[in-house]
Amino acid sequence: MLERAGLIARSVPGRTHTCRLDAAPMHAGMEWIRHYERFWGGRLDALQAALEAEDDAARPSHKSRSQR
Repeated sequence: MLERAGLIARSVPGRTHTCRLDAAPMHAGMEWIRHYERFWGGRLDALQAALEAEDDAARPSHKSRSQR
């Protein structure tokens, strides 16, 4: 599976199988993950702020009727 994904390279000199890690595909995957982490992080922060603002607006005021 790792060989098909391009993460390891195998050589077979005689009866010995030698595998070598190729981390380049992992770097591309990490860049993809970082992109979406920033994308969704910003969206989720905005959603949290909107929900908190909605909660604040829905809470009854702490002022008594005489102070209004």
